Order: sequence, then C-alpha cells, then structure tokens
Amino acid sequence: MQRDEIYSVPRLAAELQVSATPVREALLDLAREGLLEPVRNRGFRVVALAPQELNDIYAIRLLLEVPSIAEVARSGGSPKQLQSLRRLASSIQQSAVSGDLIGFLDADRKFHVELIDIIGNKALSKIVAALRDRVRLYGFSDGKANEHLATSSAEHFQLLERVENRDADGAAAVMKHHLERSRDVWAANVQRSPPSPAMPEKQTSAAT
Repeated sequence: MQRDEIYSVPRLAAELQVSATPVREALLDLAREGLLEPVRNRGFRVVALAPQELNDIYAIRLLLEVPSIAEVARSGGSPKQLQSLRRLASSIQQSAVSGDLIGFLDADRKFHVELIDIIGNKALSKIVAALRDRVRLYGFSDGKANEHLATSSAEHFQLLERVENRDADGAAAVMKHHLERSRDVWAANVQRSPPSPAMPEKQTSAAT
C-alpha cells in the first residue's frame, strides 16, 4: 500500500477476486488499529507518519527488541523454532533477490515475531508485531530499495547465527544495528514524501 492512494472496497475485492464483505471488514480492522483512515465515499488510505512519530516508534522498538533478542539468544530456541526461522530467513533472502517487497515484508514480520515468541511472552510478541505494523505499510520510493533489502536479509542470518551460538551481546548488537539502519531508510522515505494533511472525513460508516 502507498500513502495518499485511496483504496476502495469494490476495487480491492475485484483485484483479490473475493466478495466485498471480508475486504471491508479487513480494512475496518486496519482502521481501528490506526493503520488506515477512512475517506468518505471513497475508501481508505494509509495513515501517514510524521518523522517524529516514526522516530518515537523506533525508539520504543529499540527499547523492547534489543534486550529481548539478547534473552532469546540466552535461551537459544528449540530445534523446531530455529528450523522455522531458517526457512523464513531464506524466504526473506529470496524476496530480496527477486525485488518482491510485499513478500519480503511478510516474511520479515513473521521472522521477528517468531524470534520474540521464543521468550514465551505473548503480550510482548503482540506489542512488537503492532509496532512493526505501524511502519511496514511504508514502501520504498528510490533506487536504493534493492540495496536495503539485500543488506537486511543478510542481517537476519547474522541474528540467527548469534542466537544459535547463544551469543546474547552479539545478537543485541546486530538487532540494534538492524533497527537503526531500517529506521534511517524509512525516515529518508518519509522526508522525501512528507505526509499530506489529514482528511477531515473520518466516519467509518461512510467509507466504501
């Protein structure tokens, strides 16, 4: 999804070849989570994040995910968990090579949530997933997208290596760098395309 583009229920339903009802419900769920906003008689659009909001989200993620990954590394994870993470890391890499941003973001989200799941704290996993969702709807708008995807995919394997070796400090350092670099990429994208003024119409019942 791209910022400032209107997504109507009929159009998305036609593209997905499904009925309008589940599409409308899914979009309303995203709106309730603050990821989309309804535009009267037109549909929905992605909620734009100001640079400061983006920085705030990444600051929270650093506070949560860096020490969490250190705890994950100390536990090491089960063979089944590590095998699933390796598959996801490979999917991330394949998506990066093919330039499939949607596939990349989907596998990336699953990878990081599964990493946190090793701790066994469902509330923490839910918060991390929600914070990631707040920024994952932003696409890349310049020629450096493929470079970022390739670098990021390599970092997932580095994280796995640290976790498998139970290297808590090393895992925390990789995660910190991973998040900070991603934050800089997203921030640069927001600065190139500043958020548009919010539409005053926010009545969900009027959205199509």
